[in-house]
Amino acid sequence: MAEARARAWAAAPRPKPEPVELGPVAALLPRLPLVVAFAERPFRVVALEDGALVAHSTICPHWLGPLEDAPVEDGCAIRCPWHGWRFDARTGASLDGHRARLAPAPRVAVAADGMVTLVPADG
Repeated sequence: MAEARARAWAAAPRPKPEPVELGPVAALLPRLPLVVAFAERPFRVVALEDGALVAHSTICPHWLGPLEDAPVEDGCAIRCPWHGWRFDARTGASLDGHRARLAPAPRVAVAADGMVTLVPADG
């Protein structure tokens, strides 16, 4: 039942996402991790071990657990505090073999001038 609710929530129609400017990379890094709204959904921007900036959903698809404070483990894994399910922060895929995956996240784009912007993943 919870997974069906999560799938329905993820599939609900949303407005066309507009880019969200986060500011210069030098000013953004000290503020990470940072929860931001994109297309009326909460996402968290984190810096991974390799320095890559990624965004991931703050809602676990299992029982809609909170991921806004989940630590990044093993370089790119996010663990839900409720039941321990782990997800790849880059792709949203389960790292535990579950079919569930995080809601699609925006792409973190860093321009040549250092400006960081959240953009649709396909844009």
